[in-house]
This record gives sequence, structure tokens and C-alpha cells, in this order.
Amino acid sequence: MNSNRATASLVTQGLSATAVVLSLIFVALEVRESARQTELNTQSLQVGTYQDLVAQVAVVQTVMLEDPGLRLRLREAYYSPWEELSPDQQAELSSIAFLLLRYGDLAFYQHEVGMLSDERLQTAFGALRGLLFCRRAFPAFWELQRDNYTESYQQFISEILSEQQCG
Repeated sequence: MNSNRATASLVTQGLSATAVVLSLIFVALEVRESARQTELNTQSLQVGTYQDLVAQVAVVQTVMLEDPGLRLRLREAYYSPWEELSPDQQAELSSIAFLLLRYGDLAFYQHEVGMLSDERLQTAFGALRGLLFCRRAFPAFWELQRDNYTESYQQFISEILSEQQCG
């Protein structure tokens, strides 16, 4: 009878050990699947974030395309020093520059929190380089507006301006 109990005890222990091993394998598979799902969710957020940024610039460009008069006034304003612009030109340029700077601020924040890669941040700022940074009026406008932004964004924009080479 003792040998039957010993055998039963060994079988029970073996089954218990097997159940523990199977449970650990199941947990490992679940953890791996959870990590994969988290990575996919992160990628989805990054793609959505970048698409939103592109859409914001598209809106600004659409406005300029739909209004030839605005486009001509902005082109004239872009190539003039800030002080030489009329109040209306300053207002129009300020509106466009404000939208683009906020777009850049959002892209920069999303980069800081890990939602945009370095490469995507540089791509996002490509639009700003062409639309703002090479314009004669922009540095003076930036100096008027810079205190409305975080220190890190101020430094980032100032570095771009100091490195900017315009044709």
C-alpha cells in the first residue's frame, strides 16, 4: 500500500510539475504576444501622428493655393525685412507663420515623447525650412514670438535658423 501511495505521490508531483511548466510556457507566449501588440500599437500611433502633421501643412498650403492674391502678397512679404512690411502683410505673414510654428511645436513635442523618430522630425521640419526659415522677415518675427514656446523648442528653432543656408 505504501508503494501505491508513493507511486501516486510521484505521479501527482510529475503532473503538477508538468502543469507548472505548461503554465510558464503559456505565460511566456502571452507576454511575447503582448509585447508584439504594444509594438504594433506604438507604430500605429507614430503613423497617425505623422499623417496628422502632414495634413496640417497641407491645409496651410491649400489656403495659399486657393487664394492667388494671398500667395502673391506672401511671396512679396517673404522676401522683405519684417520692418518694411505693411501692417496687412505682417498680419498675413504672422497668421501663416503662427500656424507653421505651432505645427513645428507639435512635431517637436511628439519627437520629445518618442512618437516621432529623428528622421521623421527632420522630414516634418522640411516644410518649415522652405516656407519660413529662409524668408527675410522670419527671424524678426521669431524673436517677437519665441517666448510663447518652450525653452527646448526655442533652442531647436534658433539652432535651425543659425544653420540655415538659403539660396
